[in-house]
Amino acid sequence: MGQQVERAFAAEWDRLNQPAPDASADNPPEKPSPAAKRKQLLPAKDDAAAKKKPKKKRMSTGQRRASAAADAKGGSGAMDPSSMDPDALLALLDQPPRPGDWQALCRRVLLRLQAHPAALEFNAPVDPERQGVPTYREIVKQPMDLGTVRKQLDRHQYAGPEGVRDDILRVCSNCFLFNPPDTFVHNQGRELERLFARVWEQHTGYPPDHEPVAVPPDLPMDDARLERARAVVAQLKRAECAYPFLLPVDPVALGVPTYFDVVRNPMDLASVHKKLARRAYASVADFVADLQLILDDCFLFNLPDTPVNECGKALQTMVAELLKPDAWDRWLAASGQE
Repeated sequence: MGQQVERAFAAEWDRLNQPAPDASADNPPEKPSPAAKRKQLLPAKDDAAAKKKPKKKRMSTGQRRASAAADAKGGSGAMDPSSMDPDALLALLDQPPRPGDWQALCRRVLLRLQAHPAALEFNAPVDPERQGVPTYREIVKQPMDLGTVRKQLDRHQYAGPEGVRDDILRVCSNCFLFNPPDTFVHNQGRELERLFARVWEQHTGYPPDHEPVAVPPDLPMDDARLERARAVVAQLKRAECAYPFLLPVDPVALGVPTYFDVVRNPMDLASVHKKLARRAYASVADFVADLQLILDDCFLFNLPDTPVNECGKALQTMVAELLKPDAWDRWLAASGQE
């Protein structure tokens, strides 16, 4: 009896200590998905690596243009446009000419010419069909106009100031070649020729036929002169006669739809103020040229004895008085209507 009990106890002990049956034989595990397999193959990331990298700040279009301009001026890495304030960006994009640059001088001369009534016939290329002069190209072999001169200057197609001077004189000589003396266009050409001689000598110190062309050094717009220019504009804006010139002309709101057909280079005191704020003037002469342009545009579009024309005359007197103490008035026209 005792032996039977021992055998039963041993059998029960063996049964209890047997390993659990393998369930995989009846229920095989699911195959891992392709995504799970890729995840298993990737190395484990620690906490530092798992952190997301900071996204690079996207630059605006103006900042990208500024970056490209910086690269062109001195190589990449010279400045970070994303860290620049808007005024600094605008100053870079303006790309003002360097002091003493002959291109700046020629631009100032062209601004004066294009804003004169005598230039209305010469601001754009002659259209023989539209203007009823079918033989023009047969007589004039090298056509030229002030608008084309300005475009070529802006596109750096001139090697020096002599080319600009010669093309402006060609505008006049073409006029005399095609239009008989004492005709309206011929007389306008003579007036333009006289105006060019005065303006060219005013800015260079020599007549147009002087060789080589003299390009005197400009007066740089340093911090002290910049503050002086800002004070001048502030005084002008407070003047009662300045109200027609405070803001850009809106041809629709003011009922003058042909304004931009006549005025090729519009300017106003608000625009001058903004250019001063972003240091867009490389020289005092460029600043004075814009003040003169406001006056020239006024006299070009508004007939004598009209209210706006009279305001222009009053503003011209005030500008001259404000610029005279620093001798900046030497870049002004001798009179409001040359």
